[in-house]
Amino acid sequence: MTDDGRLLGVDERRQVTALPGGGFVSDDGREPKELPADARVSMNLWGFTPAFHRVLREAMDAAADASEEAEVLLPEVVARSLATSSFTVLPAAGRCVGVTHPDDLSLVSAELNRQVASGERPAGLWPSLR
Repeated sequence: MTDDGRLLGVDERRQVTALPGGGFVSDDGREPKELPADARVSMNLWGFTPAFHRVLREAMDAAADASEEAEVLLPEVVARSLATSSFTVLPAAGRCVGVTHPDDLSLVSAELNRQVASGERPAGLWPSLR
Protein backbone atom coordinates (compact mmCIF):
# COMPACT_ATOMS: atom_id res chain seq x y z
CA MET A 1 0.00 0.00 0.00
CA THR A 2 1.28 3.46 -0.84
CA ASP A 3 1.29 6.42 1.57
CA ASP A 4 -1.95 7.68 0.01
CA GLY A 5 -3.69 4.31 0.51
CA ARG A 6 -3.48 2.91 -3.03
CA LEU A 7 -3.36 -0.87 -3.18
CA LEU A 8 -0.17 -2.18 -4.80
CA GLY A 9 -0.77 -5.90 -4.62
CA VAL A 10 -2.76 -8.75 -3.13
CA ASP A 11 -1.20 -11.84 -1.61
CA GLU A 12 -3.97 -14.32 -0.79
CA ARG A 13 -2.96 -16.59 2.10
CA ARG A 14 -4.96 -19.55 3.37
CA GLN A 15 -5.27 -21.62 6.53
CA VAL A 16 -4.12 -18.72 8.71
CA THR A 17 -4.30 -19.09 12.49
CA ALA A 18 -3.23 -16.82 15.34
CA LEU A 19 -0.09 -17.60 17.32
CA PRO A 20 -0.31 -17.44 21.13
CA GLY A 21 2.37 -14.71 21.41
CA GLY A 22 1.03 -12.59 18.56
CA GLY A 23 1.34 -12.87 14.85
CA PHE A 24 -0.03 -15.57 12.62
CA VAL A 25 1.00 -18.77 10.89
CA SER A 26 -0.17 -19.91 7.47
CA ASP A 27 -0.36 -23.60 6.60
CA ASP A 28 -0.87 -23.05 2.87
CA GLY A 29 2.61 -24.32 1.91
CA ARG A 30 3.88 -20.86 0.95
CA GLU A 31 6.63 -18.74 2.49
CA PRO A 32 6.87 -16.98 4.74
CA LYS A 33 4.97 -19.38 6.96
CA GLU A 34 4.87 -16.92 9.89
CA LEU A 35 3.09 -13.61 9.30
CA PRO A 36 3.50 -10.49 11.45
CA ALA A 37 0.84 -9.41 13.95
CA ASP A 38 0.35 -6.13 12.05
CA ALA A 39 -0.17 -7.75 8.63
CA ARG A 40 -3.06 -6.13 6.77
CA VAL A 41 -6.00 -8.35 5.93
CA SER A 42 -8.96 -7.74 3.66
CA MET A 43 -11.70 -10.04 4.94
CA ASN A 44 -13.17 -9.40 1.49
CA LEU A 45 -15.00 -6.21 2.37
CA TRP A 46 -14.74 -4.37 -0.91
CA GLY A 47 -16.61 -1.50 -2.51
CA PHE A 48 -16.49 -1.28 -6.28
CA THR A 49 -17.57 1.32 -8.79
CA PRO A 50 -20.11 0.21 -11.39
CA ALA A 51 -17.33 0.17 -14.00
CA PHE A 52 -15.55 -2.65 -12.15
CA HIS A 53 -18.64 -4.85 -12.37
CA ARG A 54 -17.61 -5.69 -15.95
CA VAL A 55 -14.36 -7.21 -14.63
CA LEU A 56 -16.29 -9.22 -12.05
CA ARG A 57 -18.79 -10.43 -14.67
CA GLU A 58 -15.94 -11.52 -16.96
CA ALA A 59 -14.38 -13.53 -14.10
CA MET A 60 -17.72 -15.21 -13.38
CA ASP A 61 -18.32 -15.96 -17.06
CA ALA A 62 -14.83 -17.47 -17.40
CA ALA A 63 -15.61 -19.83 -14.50
CA ALA A 64 -19.03 -20.83 -15.79
CA ASP A 65 -17.68 -24.03 -17.37
CA ALA A 66 -15.48 -24.91 -14.38
CA SER A 67 -16.24 -27.76 -12.02
CA GLU A 68 -18.53 -27.27 -9.02
CA GLU A 69 -15.45 -27.09 -6.78
CA ALA A 70 -14.03 -24.10 -8.67
CA GLU A 71 -14.33 -20.69 -7.07
CA VAL A 72 -13.95 -17.16 -8.33
CA LEU A 73 -11.77 -15.67 -5.62
CA LEU A 74 -12.29 -11.95 -5.25
CA PRO A 75 -8.72 -11.18 -4.10
CA GLU A 76 -7.36 -12.93 -7.19
CA VAL A 77 -9.68 -10.97 -9.51
CA VAL A 78 -8.56 -7.74 -7.87
CA ALA A 79 -4.88 -8.72 -8.05
CA ARG A 80 -5.16 -9.46 -11.78
CA SER A 81 -6.87 -6.13 -12.43
CA LEU A 82 -4.28 -3.95 -10.65
CA ALA A 83 -2.58 -3.23 -13.98
CA THR A 84 -5.71 -1.48 -15.27
CA SER A 85 -7.61 -0.48 -12.12
CA SER A 86 -6.72 1.27 -8.88
CA PHE A 87 -8.06 0.61 -5.40
CA THR A 88 -7.85 2.62 -2.19
CA VAL A 89 -7.30 0.80 1.09
CA LEU A 90 -9.27 2.09 4.06
CA PRO A 91 -7.65 0.69 7.21
CA ALA A 92 -9.87 -0.33 10.11
CA ALA A 93 -8.82 -1.08 13.66
CA GLY A 94 -11.55 -3.60 14.46
CA ARG A 95 -11.07 -7.29 15.05
CA CYS A 96 -11.36 -9.49 11.97
CA VAL A 97 -13.67 -12.47 12.20
CA GLY A 98 -14.54 -14.86 9.40
CA VAL A 99 -18.08 -15.07 8.06
CA THR A 100 -17.74 -17.50 5.18
CA HIS A 101 -18.07 -20.84 6.97
CA PRO A 102 -20.94 -22.14 9.14
CA ASP A 103 -18.46 -22.79 11.98
CA ASP A 104 -17.82 -19.01 12.10
CA LEU A 105 -21.34 -18.24 13.37
CA SER A 106 -20.67 -18.63 17.10
CA LEU A 107 -17.49 -16.52 16.98
CA VAL A 108 -19.19 -13.78 14.95
CA SER A 109 -22.24 -13.77 17.26
CA ALA A 110 -20.03 -13.52 20.34
CA GLU A 111 -17.98 -10.68 18.83
CA LEU A 112 -21.08 -8.72 17.76
CA ASN A 113 -22.61 -9.19 21.23
CA ARG A 114 -19.36 -7.95 22.80
CA GLN A 115 -19.36 -4.88 20.55
CA VAL A 116 -23.00 -4.09 21.38
CA ALA A 117 -22.36 -4.52 25.12
CA SER A 118 -19.33 -2.21 25.00
CA GLY A 119 -21.19 0.43 22.97
CA GLU A 120 -18.98 0.03 19.89
CA ARG A 121 -22.02 -0.68 17.72
CA PRO A 122 -25.79 -0.31 18.08
CA ALA A 123 -27.92 -3.34 18.90
CA GLY A 124 -29.59 -3.17 15.48
CA LEU A 125 -28.82 -1.90 12.03
CA TRP A 126 -30.25 1.51 11.26
CA PRO A 127 -31.49 2.30 14.79
CA SER A 128 -32.83 5.66 13.61
CA LEU A 129 -35.43 3.84 11.48
CA ARG A 130 -37.13 2.12 14.41
